[in-house]
Order: sequence, then C-alpha cells, then structure tokens
Amino acid sequence: MNAKEYIKNYWLNGLMIIILALLLLVPDTKVWVLQRLLDIGLFRATAHKEIPSKNTDTSMVQLYFTDANNKITGTNDLRGKVVFINYWATWCPPCRAEMPSINSLYLKLSNDDRFVFIIADADGNLLNSGEFMRANDFSLPLYKPYGEIKTEVFSGTLPTTIIMDPEGHIVNRNEGIENYNTGEMLAYLKSFFK
Repeated sequence: MNAKEYIKNYWLNGLMIIILALLLLVPDTKVWVLQRLLDIGLFRATAHKEIPSKNTDTSMVQLYFTDANNKITGTNDLRGKVVFINYWATWCPPCRAEMPSINSLYLKLSNDDRFVFIIADADGNLLNSGEFMRANDFSLPLYKPYGEIKTEVFSGTLPTTIIMDPEGHIVNRNEGIENYNTGEMLAYLKSFFK
C-alpha cells in the first residue's frame, strides 16, 4: 500500500488522534467541548428539594468562607436566605465550563437579597480566580473555604455545588458539571419563598 492509499484509508484515525490529543493536552479545548454539551442540554442541574433528615451530618452544617478582604462569612449568618455554594478551581475544565451558567443565574438573582452566591475557590487562590473572573466578564462573588469541611459536604470533587435552604439545611448537592442557567433551576430557587 502506497502513502496515498494509506492516508485515504486511515485519515479518520488520524483525525481522531488529533482530537483526542487536543482534549487531553489543551484544557481550553476541553472547556469548549463541555460548554457545547451544556448547550445541548446534556448536563442539567437537578432541581428537586431533598428533605433534610435530622439524623444526617449534612442536614444542617456550618460552613465558613473568607473573601478577598479576609472577611469571614458563615452560613449560620445567612439564615433566612437561599445559599448557592460552588466549589471550583481555575485549572478544572468542568468548573470553567459551567461557570457561564452560574454567572447567568447569579445575574438573574443578584438584585434579590434573599439569595446569596458563594463561589469558593477550592485552592484558596483568590488572586488567580479573580483574574479568571475579570478575563471572562463574570461578576460572581469569590471566596475561599475557611476551616474544616466535612467530606459529606465537599469530598474534593470539582465542581461541587450545594444549595442550602433558608433554615440552613443542605437541600441539593451536585458533584460534577451542570447547567444552572435554566428556568427549572430559577423556579426551584425561588420556590423556597412561596
């Protein structure tokens, strides 16, 4: 088989190898692909209320975060509000891919003081995450985790998103990439005040 026939017969294999190499070696390619999958609806955040059990360690927890000014915020201080917490990192392609959907949801609720968003950089590098937010025109409030976090709340999987109801119960927890900019999620968050 000469080179021309070989290329004709195996060009698809070469293309697949190039695509796989891009996905493995270029994080921005992975982010782009994941965002397209979000766009077509492959990843949709679950929007159902979990009934907190009084017997579980995660039914009511106290979490602490610090902002860029080292101001400490605790979830107990946020009682009466729905709290949306997203653990993420700038080096995490699924985190970066879902961030536009979180920012869009945040913009829809940012003028309503019943909702609090905590975007927690799991690496604690607010300088780096702030640069990422500015470069992408995101206006999300950045924090870093402070103190111990129970593994039942955050096991280290990025991204992890937690929603706490106004009484401080964890009522929703998603590990992995999700699209939060949906009518279903918006209605779900607002349903805590009906």
